[in-house]
Formats: sequence, C-alpha cells, structure tokens
Amino acid sequence: MTATFTQAKKTALDELIHRNNKSEKQQMIDSKTKAMNEALESAEFYASIGNKEFADNEASRARLLERQIRSLK
Repeated sequence: MTATFTQAKKTALDELIHRNNKSEKQQMIDSKTKAMNEALESAEFYASIGNKEFADNEASRARLLERQIRSLK
C-alpha cells in the first residue's frame, strides 16, 4: 500500500528554497544552526538532570533543524 501526499500550501522554508536568495538562505542557515546548537545543549542538560522526556524533545528538535539546514544548502 502506498500513500500519496499533495502539499496544499508551501511552508516558509519551501518558499525560501524556491526563491533561491543566497543572503536569505545564509541568514536562515545561521539562525537554524544557532537554534540547533541550543537544542543540543538543552538535550544534554535535561539528560544530565534525568529528565528524559525533555531531553528527547530537544534532541528531536535538533534533528529537525539539522534536516532543514541540509535542505537549505
């Protein structure tokens, strides 16, 4: 069984990629990189105090940001 997906509206990230403005892309990469680093630090902190749920959430956020950064490059 296969599923098909039709995107009705582009996300802001999709629109940014479509416009292909290099300075906008670089600004987005910089801000997402900063957010990813903060998420990784938060994940480490929460893991160190034993809060597994928050650590997992922050790790998931960091992975999402990493995928978004790769799509921008």
